[in-house]
Amino acid sequence: MLLIPYGTENDDGFIGYLSVAIVALCLVAFGLTWPAESRLMESIQRDSVETWMQRDREALDTMSTLDQIEWVRRTTRQIPGFRGMDTSAFQGIVAAHRATDSELESEASEAADLPTIPERVERTMKEKSLLRRWGLHPGDATWFPGILSHMFLHAGWMHLIGNMIFFFAFGVAIERRFGAPAFLILYVGGGLASALAQVGVHSALFQTLPTIPLVGASGAIAATMGAFLRSMPKTRIKVFAWFLRPIVGRIPAWIFLLSWFAMELLRNHFLSPIQQGGTAYAAHVGGFAFGFVVSFFLPVDRDIAESERKPARAALYGFDGFDAAPPAIRIPPIDQAWDHMRTGDEAAAQTLFAQQFREWVKGSDHDQLRIATELDKLVERHPHFQLESLPAWELGMALAQTDQVRTAAELLRMSISGPLPLPATMTQRAEQTLERLRPIVYAKLEERIAASSAFPADSSIFPAQTAAVSRLPPPSRQGAKEQRPSWMVD
Repeated sequence: MLLIPYGTENDDGFIGYLSVAIVALCLVAFGLTWPAESRLMESIQRDSVETWMQRDREALDTMSTLDQIEWVRRTTRQIPGFRGMDTSAFQGIVAAHRATDSELESEASEAADLPTIPERVERTMKEKSLLRRWGLHPGDATWFPGILSHMFLHAGWMHLIGNMIFFFAFGVAIERRFGAPAFLILYVGGGLASALAQVGVHSALFQTLPTIPLVGASGAIAATMGAFLRSMPKTRIKVFAWFLRPIVGRIPAWIFLLSWFAMELLRNHFLSPIQQGGTAYAAHVGGFAFGFVVSFFLPVDRDIAESERKPARAALYGFDGFDAAPPAIRIPPIDQAWDHMRTGDEAAAQTLFAQQFREWVKGSDHDQLRIATELDKLVERHPHFQLESLPAWELGMALAQTDQVRTAAELLRMSISGPLPLPATMTQRAEQTLERLRPIVYAKLEERIAASSAFPADSSIFPAQTAAVSRLPPPSRQGAKEQRPSWMVD
């Protein structure tokens, strides 16, 4: 399954100047190094077949046939960077001879000391390769400038494109959150940490420093991914996936990033001990861990911090007007609404009751029952209280699909009889829904009365239910036709 991130749900078009500079530097470095590197690789491949074969002809002629076959097999298998090398010039040697690996290992002894193509490739790459010169190559005891320049180099178009996709998905958001100076520290520090992690793991496994140069921005980009996981774990990542067909969707950052990190950790554990080149999985793991830890100490950009605090205050106090309230005190909208009712400010109370009911209607059955409780108190204490028509209609239609049908009927009655008339279509839907709910409301009331010979002494809800239901006209039983409300198919 192919899974490619291409942004976050918080994207607002921001691309900082440091992000642009990093991408531009990677593109310029790629343009200066990779075309020359490709020409060098093609030249080595051509010369290894055409020229070096002729140079070794005299030595090959003195070998036995099995030794010739072993020489070919040993010089053409898994050459770093040249695994697809054309070996057609050698086919004449092996065409008429077939031998198993066990025979080759036991009989091919004369070819052991002959210089091989990989050894020749290594010598030429060391002398002429730009990636070898500017990449990190601790095996040559040259750490500088490769320790810095390696994180801007790439070995191929797919390597570059893949890294830039992940950079735009996570790195740009991190620069926006922490600001350019902190982002520069994170990016460069992540590149250094990832390189040291790769060198350390290789040295521990093979007891020697790496002989293959390390290039690529993936370690530094992994640091931005670790910082993203720590600072914005619930942000949804936009992803393009291919699983039998193309799919576009959104995944929480913590799921995507933890899955990616776990996969890189497993690959490092199982593949690093058996590979001398290829993907630097230890660098990915080290960079990710570095970014996660360092993000704890990076200051959030002042503008971003303020933008995050405003919604938090609104959720805490109900609206932004309570900025001066002590941060440890939460005043729920329902309590504010009752305070306004006690002071006679019904207009403000209407808004706050509607706000609280809208929150509860999306919650659990218990929250929806709280709407019924508070509405009963309103009807009992303030018989003429009316919610605004539109919120009453919305709440009534939503509760009509739950068990709180009596409350739904009361709210729909308010929406129809409110001071501000609803559009004709909404009024018609409210009346149709009321007609459908009326028999259900009376049936529930009769069940309650039949199940109890007297009201509980401490009940404040059931008498109010009776009062609320009494506002509804009795159901018409003449010519009544069952109608399917139109809101069920909207």
